[in-house]
Amino acid sequence: MREFLIRYFSRILAVLGCTTLVTACYGVPYEVYVPVKGKVIDAETARPVGGVQVKINVGNGVRGTTGVQASVPLGVPISTHTDRNGYFSATVEAYDNPDAVMLEVLDVDGEDNGCYMPGAMVTEYVEGDIIVMKMEQVD
Repeated sequence: MREFLIRYFSRILAVLGCTTLVTACYGVPYEVYVPVKGKVIDAETARPVGGVQVKINVGNGVRGTTGVQASVPLGVPISTHTDRNGYFSATVEAYDNPDAVMLEVLDVDGEDNGCYMPGAMVTEYVEGDIIVMKMEQVD
């Protein structure tokens, strides 16, 4: 019986030791909740565009000579829609602190407010800033 208990507890201690080693080497994973706010406007008239689907993700930007050119995703993309004043907001769940926001917009409400071409942009993330996205109307 004594040998059985020694083997049993030594295996438990071995498992606990391995999990502690992994945590010590790689750290404990955590999530960051990133608030993103913005407004979608008409590129020509600057009027707000409501009823637009906005897909949002955050990431680490890859910078070029003209600013942020691309981004490596850090989070789970989330979709939302603009209100009638063109505003949107969402909280993106990320795996690290981002420095860029990726937006994709798609006019999903038909011809209610005009027809707009899909668009995408990557911009620098500054907490609290309102990101302005311009959409071009289809002629």
